[in-house]
Amino acid sequence: MALIVYRDNKNEIAKDYYNEKINGKHKIDVLLGGGAKYFGEKNGNLDQKFKEDGYDIITDK
Repeated sequence: MALIVYRDNKNEIAKDYYNEKINGKHKIDVLLGGGAKYFGEKNGNLDQKFKEDGYDIITDK
């Protein structure tokens, strides 16, 4: 998962989290950390796609 050459390529890493699947199901159960901006509109609304796939997104500011 997230086999990106440069760790600073956060947009590609975010896309990998969404796209990496086994038998049509996401490989991750829980994802913790910062970087919500890499899952938003500029990156194809990955946050909304995860919600549509049944994930809960919890943020705390």
